[in-house]
Amino acid sequence: MVIVCNLPYIDTGWKKSLNSSETKGLIFEPEIALYSGQDGLNAYRKLAQQIKILIQKTKANITLVCEIGHPQKKEIEKIFSFAKKIEFQKDLAKKWRIVIIKI
Repeated sequence: MVIVCNLPYIDTGWKKSLNSSETKGLIFEPEIALYSGQDGLNAYRKLAQQIKILIQKTKANITLVCEIGHPQKKEIEKIFSFAKKIEFQKDLAKKWRIVIIKI
């Protein structure tokens, strides 16, 4: 089973930065699509719990592919510490942006 998602991963502190040249385009996005708690990872914690339940019920092999914020690599490793393998890939700006998790 493959799950591909683009969950919200921005911490709520970024709301103050929406006028910068890098983030001004985000003012048009709904908040629910952007923000996920103080560290931006609440949605990932919830997904990890849901995947644990799915595995218990189905015994499925799961590959999860997600976009993350580049400073969140270590915390993603903790959240998905139950995974068999976690691989990170960099974007064109050489920042950690994609995670592939095999569960």
